[in-house]
Amino acid sequence: MRSLNRVLLTVLILLAAAGLASFLRARGDSHRLGGATDLGGSLEPVIAEFNRAVDQPRLLMVLAPACPVCLEGAEAVFNEVLAEREDLQVLAVWMEALPFDITRNPARRVETFAGEPRMVHFYDMQQVAGKALKDRLGWPAESLPWDVFLLYPAGATWGEEPPEPAVWFHQREVADPARYRTGEDLTEALLSAAESL
Repeated sequence: MRSLNRVLLTVLILLAAAGLASFLRARGDSHRLGGATDLGGSLEPVIAEFNRAVDQPRLLMVLAPACPVCLEGAEAVFNEVLAEREDLQVLAVWMEALPFDITRNPARRVETFAGEPRMVHFYDMQQVAGKALKDRLGWPAESLPWDVFLLYPAGATWGEEPPEPAVWFHQREVADPARYRTGEDLTEALLSAAESL
């Protein structure tokens, strides 16, 4: 009987420890993501949010958390573009694209834009956003698209494939040079394009 009690006590301790570890892991991920939705290898949360806002123009940004130029572009959207287009909905996908992205705390990126209900944040560890957009954007074969800004008019819906953006820009020298904008040029291009939606 004593050995059975010891076995039961050991099992209970192991179950409690496993439950506590799982809770702490989940709490840590939630804290690390700062309110961003973890895509977990599926674009469904992005697609659902995109289609939920079908009556509004939308801006989809795919950005790397460790990229300072990405952050500057997102800040331009936050500080200037959203001020001009009050009906614009922004979907920010923070995609691990650079070697140091995993060490960056995505919560810090999300916190930068706290208090703006028109910005919805996602975290993409498996690069599903880049993979989904690669063919649509005609991106070079040797890389995935990130540091990209895609504008969609009201009425555009996302089915099995991403919809064609009305206009898009990027801040990387590896892709279409006609769409390359950075700094003030990116801000002006986004403002101009958003006005025409």
